[in-house]
Amino acid sequence: MATKLFSDPIVKRAERTSLSMVERASAVPAPELRFYIEDQHDLVGQSQQDLFNAEGEAKARKPSAKAAGLATAADAQRQRLADHARIIVARQERLERAESVLSPLTTRSSHSTFKYWATIIALLFGDVAGLTGAALSSGESPYIAFMQSLAVAAATIAVGNSIGTYFKHILEARKREKARLTAQEEEFSPLFDGSHGPMTLLMIIGAIAILLIVVGIGGLRMMANNQVTGIVFGAFAGAVALGSMFNAFHHACEVSDKLDKYETAYARARREERRILRRGPIYKQAKLASISESIRTQAQLEGAGAHAWAKVGGFETLINNPGLAGHGRRYEEGSPEPVVPAPRSDQSTAPSDQRSR
Repeated sequence: MATKLFSDPIVKRAERTSLSMVERASAVPAPELRFYIEDQHDLVGQSQQDLFNAEGEAKARKPSAKAAGLATAADAQRQRLADHARIIVARQERLERAESVLSPLTTRSSHSTFKYWATIIALLFGDVAGLTGAALSSGESPYIAFMQSLAVAAATIAVGNSIGTYFKHILEARKREKARLTAQEEEFSPLFDGSHGPMTLLMIIGAIAILLIVVGIGGLRMMANNQVTGIVFGAFAGAVALGSMFNAFHHACEVSDKLDKYETAYARARREERRILRRGPIYKQAKLASISESIRTQAQLEGAGAHAWAKVGGFETLINNPGLAGHGRRYEEGSPEPVVPAPRSDQSTAPSDQRSR
């Protein structure tokens, strides 16, 4: 175990020391030899430094071993991150290319999404309320009435939404159609060929679905109330389907959907990267390596301090024996010149050789 030599005899001695004014002073330089006591204190200091380093290495052994044990898993995670980084770069570049080519062709406003979903919710709640009331009037149980109303309302909105979206896509595709595409547009050629699936089939299916909904709701109201009420509520159901269709037509934009798809894919890749990094082997290995390095650095600094204090002890011994060890080392070439105090006024007439001593 390393022994810390951080005591304060030098500080206490310095506090008790006072400097007296003298008429003249002389000093004896240290002899041209190195005392055994100096070698002894140097060896003690070096041993202290080695002991501190050994103690630090012992403390750092456990976290270092754990960090080494994570090396294989950390390397695998780094490889996975490197592979995933290529996916991120590819998706980012694709998104940038798509934005540069397709952004001028978007027709969806920045607030369109909020308006779209607000309208969908309003239509859904209104249709569910009307259908539930009609079902309850016919003697249906509340739970079944609500569930059937929710399903029919969702079907009504879905039909209108599909027709409106598809119709808008066809119109925009015809506007974007080009005979020749630039090199940048070739990557997104399906958006410029003007082709889409059969509109007639969708219109027929949508018309049949809306007709069934209108007839069903109207008939339900006729049974519960009267013929006029049935016609009115059947018209309401048709209005909900048409409202859903026009809401979807206003919001739909195939180009914006494509850009949103690319942006979502890029954001998903970024989230996956953060998930891989979160508390994985790389993080744990780096943390353990940092702890080990900090322990070793602290031990080295403490050892250097103990070494210095051991040398201070050797100098203390020399200072206490000036008759044998002298008062200090000679100034060597290149060392700063000693500071010679200016003579006092009452010594101005003293010989120059005495003042320079």
